[in-house]
Amino acid sequence: MSAQLAAPGQGEAVKWAKKRDANEPAIVKALQQVGACVVKLNDPGCPDLLVGYRGATYLLEVKLPAGPRGGTTDRTLTDCQVQWWAKWKGLVPVVVRTPDDAIDAIGATPQKPHGTTPTPVQNRGMGNGR
Repeated sequence: MSAQLAAPGQGEAVKWAKKRDANEPAIVKALQQVGACVVKLNDPGCPDLLVGYRGATYLLEVKLPAGPRGGTTDRTLTDCQVQWWAKWKGLVPVVVRTPDDAIDAIGATPQKPHGTTPTPVQNRGMGNGR
């Protein structure tokens, strides 16, 4: 089935559920854990997630990590996505493949689970001459 491209902001009712990437729940959870607000988007060609964080808005396109059972490195967007993104007049959406990619995309710092202690940094070659 192909969906007709809708101009940004003028989406049509979708008659079927958009297939979500399997890694999306972990990405959404990581974003929420750093305090971001996350909305899943469903218009054909539109990025997957609308993310608000510290007064800024981000569009994130979730893709599976490259690999034998995941995404590919040579093609990241569908034809419908390429067309939608070409018409979009806001900030360019960011493709993310992991929770860390998503955290980096919004400029957040991942929060450590309760009860963990930071790993000490070892001094390698930066001694004081002793």
